Amino acid sequence: MKIIFYMLATAAIFSAQNASAQEEVSALSRQSFKNGLGLHAGAATGLGFSYRYFPEKWGIQVTGIPVFNGDKNYFASSAISVLYKIKEHKKVDLFGYLGNHLIFQRYQEYLYYPDPWPDPWVEPEPTYTTSRRYNVALGVGVNIQLWEILDLSLQAGYGLSSYNNSPLTTLLSGEIGLYYKF
Repeated sequence: MKIIFYMLATAAIFSAQNASAQEEVSALSRQSFKNGLGLHAGAATGLGFSYRYFPEKWGIQVTGIPVFNGDKNYFASSAISVLYKIKEHKKVDLFGYLGNHLIFQRYQEYLYYPDPWPDPWVEPEPTYTTSRRYNVALGVGVNIQLWEILDLSLQAGYGLSSYNNSPLTTLLSGEIGLYYKF
């Protein structure tokens, strides 16, 4: 009877030590992922491929993509955001962010003449218009751990759109990203 008791006690001690060791490994592995690569789309945090460095409380995110269509038209998105971790949980982290997004566009426009039926008919000339737009927003977000190495980031904020253009407007920004952590 004593042998069975000692075996059960030994098994209980080893399982308790194993459980605490697994919790420590899980906590260490959650902390060891400081970098993230992924795809991100947001009004104030950019559109395209994204890199995140989030070591402790403060982090940084860089996002961007150029799109060329071969017809002298292009679209380019570049953004840099500052992140601050407010609360950390096992599967969900709450953070605040300040997003800065710069958008470059060049697109084709046609000049139309005031007379809709000119005589003789003249083909409208294409002209190119270039625009730059700057969006900035402040908000909060959550990182949801889907798997140990995959995070879904959902963000919402409020800021200014077309900050560098004359008709300054406010912006309700929504952001979403999927990140592979390493």
